[in-house]
Amino acid sequence: MPSLSMVGKLAAALGIKVVELFNESPNGDDTDYYLPRNERKTINYPDGKVASQLLVSRITTRKMEPLVSVIEPGGSSDEAERMVHPAGTEEFVLVLKGELEFKVNGKEMCLKEGDTLSFDGTLPHVWVNRGKKKAEVLFVFSPPIW
Repeated sequence: MPSLSMVGKLAAALGIKVVELFNESPNGDDTDYYLPRNERKTINYPDGKVASQLLVSRITTRKMEPLVSVIEPGGSSDEAERMVHPAGTEEFVLVLKGELEFKVNGKEMCLKEGDTLSFDGTLPHVWVNRGKKKAEVLFVFSPPIW
């Protein structure tokens, strides 16, 4: 199973968004405002400790990409490679439950329930759940990156 970073590189090499690797149909009704919970697309990280659900349909036509991630203790972004998103990308994070350690451009912080973070997605960053409980986190990317 490739890392999330590797999937991103594969999509970039193909000139497509990561979500297109998950069979998202670009065709559809522009009034697809409503997405029932049971129809969300889920992305499972290779380590089995992180599962993210896309919160809107047809990401390829949106200006933002919201997703909610459930992160088990020990779950993390790809620590082997710090994430860096394309130029012009912004990232917003809201911890809904639990805690998440975040490192952005060398600055470390511990986000607790209710804490937010907003930063330029081109800055190198990494996150990990070092707690003993699951963390639930809302991520919003603009423009969509996956």
